[in-house]
Amino acid sequence: MQVAVEYHPQYGLSVTLLDVDTNFTLGILEQKRNETLQRLVVENEFIEKDGEYYQTRNSRLHLNAVIQKIALLSSINSAGSEDFKHTLEVNNFGYKFFIDNYYTIVQGRIIQNCF
Repeated sequence: MQVAVEYHPQYGLSVTLLDVDTNFTLGILEQKRNETLQRLVVENEFIEKDGEYYQTRNSRLHLNAVIQKIALLSSINSAGSEDFKHTLEVNNFGYKFFIDNYYTIVQGRIIQNCF
């Protein structure tokens, strides 16, 4: 930082800010982050900087507004999974969800066979 210090007999001491070196305002972590992002753009053809944003192939993919295919892992008689499915079925927006159920033991004691 560059400052000018002045003394006035009536008002006393004053400090005026003349210049700020931005290398010190960003901090070391921010500098490292910017260097890493720059290196990603230079070394990888599938990462581009577009204004303030970084674009990748994944960010260019079109996604539905709502994910509608869901894999649900739960126990076979889980009240929580039934509540979850009911909430999806009666949604206010009229979305239709496709749920694949995968039943498994999610809590309690697991018994393993030892040979």
